[in-house]
Amino acid sequence: MALNIADLFEHAVDAAPDKPAVQVGEREVTFAELEAESNKLAHFLSSRGIGPGDHIGLYAKNSAEHVIALLAIFKVRAVAININYRYVAGELEYIVGNADLVGLVHDEVYAPLVAEVAPKFENLTTIVAVPSTVDEIGDDEVTLIESYGGVRLEDAVAGQSDARDFDPRSADDIHIIYTGGTTGFPKGVMWRHEDFWRVLGGGIDFMSGEYLEEYDQSEKAKQPGLVTLPLSPLMHGGAQAALLMHLFAGTVTILEPRFDPVKTWEIVDTCGVHMMFMTGDAMARPLIDAYEAGRPDGTPFSGQTLFAIASSAAIFSKPVKERWMKAFPNAVFTDSVGSTETGFQGTGLQDASALSTDGPVITAGAHTTVLDDDGRPIDIHDPANIGRVGLTDRKSVV
Repeated sequence: MALNIADLFEHAVDAAPDKPAVQVGEREVTFAELEAESNKLAHFLSSRGIGPGDHIGLYAKNSAEHVIALLAIFKVRAVAININYRYVAGELEYIVGNADLVGLVHDEVYAPLVAEVAPKFENLTTIVAVPSTVDEIGDDEVTLIESYGGVRLEDAVAGQSDARDFDPRSADDIHIIYTGGTTGFPKGVMWRHEDFWRVLGGGIDFMSGEYLEEYDQSEKAKQPGLVTLPLSPLMHGGAQAALLMHLFAGTVTILEPRFDPVKTWEIVDTCGVHMMFMTGDAMARPLIDAYEAGRPDGTPFSGQTLFAIASSAAIFSKPVKERWMKAFPNAVFTDSVGSTETGFQGTGLQDASALSTDGPVITAGAHTTVLDDDGRPIDIHDPANIGRVGLTDRKSVV
């Protein structure tokens, strides 16, 4: 076995096949079911000649099918390319070309955009349309899917084996996360599977810096698990990393295709959510507004099963934090800092009596370094030093 994303997921399947892995609305998918369905799609991809190093786009909202497709791509050692589902035709065309896609998995509802873009790329030969969680399609979309050679998921997996009989994988297999394009065109950041696991998938203890062993997370899967609710879309690298980290450890992940603050609190209370992951004030402010307003019928939300509330990738401002901390005095709040290019860089446990107005104050990760303009490490403990953050391992700086 290798320190490979697909292998790490399969370890959790073997440890706790009957535990719930993913929940979307009323649908709950166990680890064994997720394994079987992703194996079927993986065998379909293999039957189309897709294998190690081939790039497959994922153009879908949060859904069980999104997770199934992601795992299927990993299983055949292909490379999953995250695509922002808000892209218009020109942006989708850029990603298909820039990422050299030979395959695409997309929500059925995006058939019109795919029909406009796909024929421009002769190498894009395998296209699978998956059911849209929140959007209905009609006969026109079905006809469009057929027009560019696409196949609907139910037809793709019909008759395919659900066996785990794939070739051995490598820790050196490549995983790519495309950035959001805030500093120019989106860029594909390349990771070895082991390195991605280490810096974003829980392969390093974020607090101590200790390296985990291959089966450490799956051993936790044998124990009663937590209920987690990452609110960002899976096309965002941080949300994808959170999902995988939870899958490796046998934790159930609740996914929602659309961010709805009122529905979020209904889920928290109905499902007894323990951990919530959000993206700064963009989510934190409407969430706390909805919590303070209560249900549409005037009854209050509880939310008191929450014991960990984490924010990353955007500013979680002091005024908004103060409202959250007043509502959830017994919860642990964390701000985390990182990037697609470096992974986790540090986290800070938030103290209501000492909140900063200048952005998150974090404890740097054990492998975090700061580099000057010439790429040389400088003293991370000197507040006068300004530089670029990076990660060190035993031999190098990245």
